[in-house]
Amino acid sequence: MIDGGKARTLGGITFMMFGSGPPVAGQNAHVQLWNPAGSGKNLVLDALTYSSGANGGILLKLYNAALTTLAGPGQSKKGGGAVAVGVVNVQANAGTLGGATILGVNLSANTPITYRPYEPIVLPPGWGLNMIQTVLATDISGSFEWYEEPV
Repeated sequence: MIDGGKARTLGGITFMMFGSGPPVAGQNAHVQLWNPAGSGKNLVLDALTYSSGANGGILLKLYNAALTTLAGPGQSKKGGGAVAVGVVNVQANAGTLGGATILGVNLSANTPITYRPYEPIVLPPGWGLNMIQTVLATDISGSFEWYEEPV
């Protein structure tokens, strides 16, 4: 019996990363998993965890532009592994960035929630997934778990 998750981790293609969108007056905090254009990889998102210091709501939206501030590249789930092509970005913005809302949930303050979709979310090169706090001037923290495979 083959453990596909373990094999991907040992193969150095599984990653995790965290970002925190700060509260800014009159703006929505955003955290994004971004796949740079030209990466040659698909990001296959297995899970994400989100929380905020305040009650509110979280929206997930696909978006074809990078947010403005780099939080950092994905970190390998294998000790000593290389960093990911996928990165986490953050931004505060007057309004929510992205296309249609693909998930919206209520959120209680300081209560992290982990979401594991039935099927993974796939981000091709030049696409990202935005996690957005619906309440203005409120923080959001988000962690993403994914693996990368050639396009």
